[in-house]
Amino acid sequence: VAAGLWRGPARAGARGRPWHRDRALTTYDELDRWKAAGEAIWDASDSCRRNFDVEDLRQALEDAANEITEVAEEYGDSSSHVENGMNGNRMPICDELEEKADNREGKASEIESAASELEEFDDEAAEEEAKNELDEDTPEEGKVEKIQKLVEDKKQDWADEQAEKAEEFTDLSPEG
Repeated sequence: VAAGLWRGPARAGARGRPWHRDRALTTYDELDRWKAAGEAIWDASDSCRRNFDVEDLRQALEDAANEITEVAEEYGDSSSHVENGMNGNRMPICDELEEKADNREGKASEIESAASELEEFDDEAAEEEAKNELDEDTPEEGKVEKIQKLVEDKKQDWADEQAEKAEEFTDLSPEG
């Protein structure tokens, strides 16, 4: 090696030790994870509309929140590693990494909140409402079918409402 060109081990931190990160978090890695979480929510939302199953939707939201929390923890760990690698000297990048971690934690909390706000469909209440909506002039022989149709409509409205609560999170990105 020519004199003066060798500068030590690549990416060396304090005392010549290599910097260590538990998991390399790249912008592309994070974007892929956000996109996958959003797609899972979209699929579960579509399934809720078709199959009236809110549990899959709730699980997709919880999984997305967990994934984003993991990303936030990785940013926090990165900040600690940078600071430790600089012998405790705080660098501006540490503040940026911690801000990213805080933003991701906030988004994860929003998603967890949305998951907890999803409601189960109440068949009995829907049937009671349907009976109350019938006209007094409705013939007896058509009442059962009319009530069933009203309950089906209420169930579809409910499924649409639950799906809409989650669809806010289908276009997830670190910036939004």
